[in-house]
Amino acid sequence: MADYKKYMFDNFVIPERPQKAEPEITVEPVPEPEEKITDAEFVEAEPVEEKPEVQTPAVSYSQEDLDAASRAAEEKGYERGFNAAVSEHEKAETVLLDNINNRLMTILADVSTRSTEQEQSALRFAVSLVRKLLPSLEEEVAVAEVEAFISDNFKNFAKEGSLSFRFNPDIIGDIAPKISRLAEKNDFEGKIALHKDDSLGLSDCKIEWKNGGVERSAAHMISQVENLLDN
Repeated sequence: MADYKKYMFDNFVIPERPQKAEPEITVEPVPEPEEKITDAEFVEAEPVEEKPEVQTPAVSYSQEDLDAASRAAEEKGYERGFNAAVSEHEKAETVLLDNINNRLMTILADVSTRSTEQEQSALRFAVSLVRKLLPSLEEEVAVAEVEAFISDNFKNFAKEGSLSFRFNPDIIGDIAPKISRLAEKNDFEGKIALHKDDSLGLSDCKIEWKNGGVERSAAHMISQVENLLDN
């Protein structure tokens, strides 16, 4: 019978296996390539010439210079202020003058309008009065008005060969000798014919010649005045 060796757990040790030694790896350094310097690259640096530092001389001012500069600054400031004040004053004057001019124009226009209205009113009254008084006035001034009309225009037709006059029948007897005197005064050598026309007023007159004529009409003159007032 074989003998068994009794092992106690306290003395139980597992023997380690021997480890194999790993071979050491030696890394050799790789030599860096040598930098080649050619003749073209090898240039000797030229020495830099240092420029001497220029020293600015210190500027000094005398008290007189400072006083003169101060006075010049004050004068410029005063001049600017004066010019600004003058400019503002001129602007204010311009605005004031414009306002005055506008007001004057408004006042004058108003006065002119009122004056025109008053004149037109007075003329309308006068025309109305003349219309009412015309019949009685014509009886007094008809012959004188017609004679004045013929006298003013006779020189315009004195060279004509013949003249034809038309009047209201009531004045033809009074106006005939006056026409004779006017013809002699203006050296008229042509023929004169007098005609009665009931359509004419006492102070109306028509004068006709070969290539023209002229007329005086009291009613037409009053109508023209009324048209002017209406327009």
